[in-house]
Amino acid sequence: MQRDIKFRLWNAIENKWELGYDMPNLGGFSLLGECMVFGEYNRVIDKFSLKDWDKIIIQQYIGLQDVNGKFIYAGDILQEVNPRGFMYRVFEVEGGFAVNTHHDDFNKDIIVFYESTADMQMSGYIKGSCAVIGNILENPELLKH
Repeated sequence: MQRDIKFRLWNAIENKWELGYDMPNLGGFSLLGECMVFGEYNRVIDKFSLKDWDKIIIQQYIGLQDVNGKFIYAGDILQEVNPRGFMYRVFEVEGGFAVNTHHDDFNKDIIVFYESTADMQMSGYIKGSCAVIGNILENPELLKH
């Protein structure tokens, strides 16, 4: 199975999203550092001096869409669409992406209990029952829920 490789870039100086980017086809593999020299990445790189490069936050598409067909990225906040309305934070873990499984962990800096979004049951649950309601960069107030 092939998965789309997409990124979005948050400009923390201007508090706005730069364009989202698809990875160029590099024969089945890609490295972010190498790909950033292509196409529209140059526009973003040129906009910042080296001292400001840490003000760009890169978030990767996790390979899933929510119940409404919206692409889900690391850093997104999901909410269950049924009456329970549980909230989940999407984040990177070694080897992939995950969401918190204990609802008490949702707003903590360190999430102890999580499940991989690559798990077949979890990915099916996300696609069929959850909607993206924001992300941790634009909507930090959601983490106080």
